[in-house]
Amino acid sequence: MTGRCCHAIELNAAYVAMLRWQDFTG
Repeated sequence: MTGRCCHAIELNAAYVAMLRWQDFTG
């Protein structure tokens, strides 16, 4: 359960980073 939560947080962080990168590159 804990590992699952941690994995979800990592995926969310990667998703946010991708959105920021796309916004930055325009």
